[in-house]
Amino acid sequence: MAMDNKTVRDAIQVHGTNPQFLIEKILRTRIYESTYWKESCFGLTESSIIEKAYELTSIGGQYGVQKPTEFICLVLKLLQLQPREEIVIKYITGLTENDSNKYLRALGAFYLRLVGKPVDIYKNLEPLLVDGRKLRKRGNNGYSIIHMDEFIDELLREERVCDVVLPRLTKRYVLEDTGELDPRISALEEVEMELEREREAEEAAAHGERGRSRSRSKSRSQSRSLKIKVEIQVSLELAIQITIKVPQSFARTAQATGSPTVEASAEASAEVEAEREAGAGAGAGAGAGAGAGAGAGRQTIVGAAVAAGAEVTAQTGEAEDAWIETPSSSILKNKGHKI
Repeated sequence: MAMDNKTVRDAIQVHGTNPQFLIEKILRTRIYESTYWKESCFGLTESSIIEKAYELTSIGGQYGVQKPTEFICLVLKLLQLQPREEIVIKYITGLTENDSNKYLRALGAFYLRLVGKPVDIYKNLEPLLVDGRKLRKRGNNGYSIIHMDEFIDELLREERVCDVVLPRLTKRYVLEDTGELDPRISALEEVEMELEREREAEEAAAHGERGRSRSRSKSRSQSRSLKIKVEIQVSLELAIQITIKVPQSFARTAQATGSPTVEASAEASAEVEAEREAGAGAGAGAGAGAGAGAGAGRQTIVGAAVAAGAEVTAQTGEAEDAWIETPSSSILKNKGHKI
């Protein structure tokens, strides 16, 4: 039976000593003398110890009258076997994706904390800080309930866990300064960063929607400006046709009768032509400007054209009255002549 208390032959020293010596001699002696060690830990291997870990119902060091727990017995057995690193990582992460026994994880984490390098300890144990599963802890005062993340936090911060003095662990900030570790982002910080990314995405989407809305508004404004420009051109041409038609007829009649009002008709035609040129310039400016300015320009031009037409019509009426008052009998006969 004493042969089973020895470390395997090809074991590598850990922290400059035999791996088993990481547990104090007094506790190690009590484990060797315990019933569980003699009955359940004899002949265990890297794979068969998994079955024993699945049977665990609690973690802890000693209980009652300084009796070793089953958990600490299996820890000493792992120190004897010194399993490969990939197997220990498998204990921690779970044998399968959906099968991660919490007590096997706690056993692997405790063993890695005893024998692992500081960088490996941080990289493999810190992800377990999000594991909130409950663990039963057995001690001198009976059972208590802790959570997996609390147990992992004790392994990273405390000097003594489960009645075992842990090897000194280099501070994390020192490893960060030397570039061996990246700055750690806690679970809370990850949630905050995720919320910040969501807010930025929503703001970007809202900004893009406002940009598209402004583009559509600009297109509609340009369409309205073009439409107003066309309407102004049509109205201008129609007004010019109305204002020019009467003076042309009046000029023809005056020429036929030899009336001296031809010069007045010519002056009226010149005024209409000037109004036309001014209206054309105003129409071009209205097409390039805002819709409201264009509408005001259109009303001004049409009003000017209509006023010009009214003035010419009034002149035509005065000329007609002048013909009627002329004593010439030939002109009196033309009183009912249609202009």
